[in-house]
Amino acid sequence: MRWIAPAFLTLIAASAFAQPQAADPNRPERRTVKLPSPPRLPTGAKPRLPTLARQAMLRYLSSRQPAADQPIPDALQAEVDLPAQGVTSVATLPYAAVVTLRQDGRLVGTALGDGRGLARNVIAAALDAMRSPALPDRITSEVLLGLTVELSILGEQIETDEDVLLATITPGLTGVKLVRGLRDPGLRVDGAAALFRSTHVLPSTACVLGWNAARMRTQCLRELGHNPMATGLKGTWYTFRAAHIVDYPGRAGTWQLYRGKILTLPETIDADALAAARDRVAAWLMRHVDEDGRAGEPLADQLYAAWVLARYGRQRDNKDARGAARVIIGGVARNHLRLSEDEMTARVITARPADERLATAMFLLATTAMPADPKAVGIQTKLARYLLASPPEDADGFDVLTRAVAVLALRRATLPNAAPPENWTATLLQAARPAGDGGMAEGRVATATLAWVVRAALAPGPIDKQQMAQISAIVGRIGSRQSLLSEVLDRYGGYLGDGPEPRTLATGLAVAMLAEAASAIGGPGQAEAMREQLAGPMTDARRFCARMLYRPAEAYFVPAAQRPTWDGAARIRPDRSTTSVKAAAAALEALMTE
Repeated sequence: MRWIAPAFLTLIAASAFAQPQAADPNRPERRTVKLPSPPRLPTGAKPRLPTLARQAMLRYLSSRQPAADQPIPDALQAEVDLPAQGVTSVATLPYAAVVTLRQDGRLVGTALGDGRGLARNVIAAALDAMRSPALPDRITSEVLLGLTVELSILGEQIETDEDVLLATITPGLTGVKLVRGLRDPGLRVDGAAALFRSTHVLPSTACVLGWNAARMRTQCLRELGHNPMATGLKGTWYTFRAAHIVDYPGRAGTWQLYRGKILTLPETIDADALAAARDRVAAWLMRHVDEDGRAGEPLADQLYAAWVLARYGRQRDNKDARGAARVIIGGVARNHLRLSEDEMTARVITARPADERLATAMFLLATTAMPADPKAVGIQTKLARYLLASPPEDADGFDVLTRAVAVLALRRATLPNAAPPENWTATLLQAARPAGDGGMAEGRVATATLAWVVRAALAPGPIDKQQMAQISAIVGRIGSRQSLLSEVLDRYGGYLGDGPEPRTLATGLAVAMLAEAASAIGGPGQAEAMREQLAGPMTDARRFCARMLYRPAEAYFVPAAQRPTWDGAARIRPDRSTTSVKAAAAALEALMTE
């Protein structure tokens, strides 16, 4: 076990709790503006409102009863005392409502109800949504009962200056609305009705489609279009928060979602829940490996997943995980591994030649986690020769990530005469420093890349005091990027990537790096002391990764038959519905630490 100086222990542990002091250049400027408040509703009313929408459509189908004449359940008319509204009823709350209808995951109708009390808004929006031309020509009760009903209840709508609009939008949490015209929706003036137009983007829409603030703004402008009668009329922008409730057909249940996921408080995720999350994401990765090992993702990402699955299989004595890793490695070897003409080197061929070194390094790294096999040593040696003969710097610049993975793979392979040159690690650590501090990398080095740098430098091999100081500085930079104080609840514990949103990849790799740093400590009691000091930040990060894993009930936007396959898939970040193999692999790495 390597000896690391006590000073390094202090620096690395303290850095895990550090918070950024300077403004992040990648974070949009946030001026002092009034932020919209979410709608305030009694908990018991939330499942009743989407049910009201479905019942209103069924009632209209049978009796053609308009929205204004439909009955409102007594439970919604009963008086309640709400902090923001005083004594009132749910039915009369001044909240707009958007009803969205999905047929087996496909959006088939959406409409806004506004200008009445909440219950009437829900009913009106439901009846408008069911008139969508995307629904069958003949709508039956069976069709309506088979729809998924999404209900978005809009809180206060805050008029927002366009010059601060992008800075006040949090995708997935904040919606945006654009109004253009001479009047408010409730006024009736002859000839003015044609001038008023309105459009919006819901927080849930941005989350499913992966839109950022600029894309939300563009969508509003695109949908509103150009109205010759309104030439010269300035549009008014509004931002709002919304409660998002999904009601599945049949007995599947009603769920309130926060940025597309069931909100779970971090403190409720205990050791058993973390272990269950670990096994769920591992099972998802195993399900997403085909016989050729392609998995539908970039080769380097697949091979990273193979490396993690092989280690998970060894840790949990899981033959299926080891088999899945073998399938990925074998598929890449059959389809993408190429020998040189003299058969002295081997490399992984990728669609983009620039990715070949990284994929080759990941291939070598993945093989180091597999059971020892004398036949594999020959291929490993050829891969190592290619990496050593082709250092990852050329006319296109220095690739910090590729160099880090190559150093880590070469050191872990422990092949004769195949160790990376000592100057590789020194150059790598120098490159990871900010450009303004003598570093070679341009701009802000990604958190995930920095984690790979530390893992490479701490892998078995020579290292000196100066390099230890550089490593501690990098760990401090990583530690300062953990999101611990945020008004957005699902960011807690995650490590920032680029911008204000934490990334699952960055968080998983940061946890794995911290665990390896703790294991590298030598000397009496030092490793245990470091693990104790890192326990809090690492637990918060592991809980973040667990929260990023899908449950079937959260995949309302995919066909019902596919929802079970989403169980354990990892979001790339909290504000996007997108998943990826490398995010799942990083989450598994974090959840494997104990």
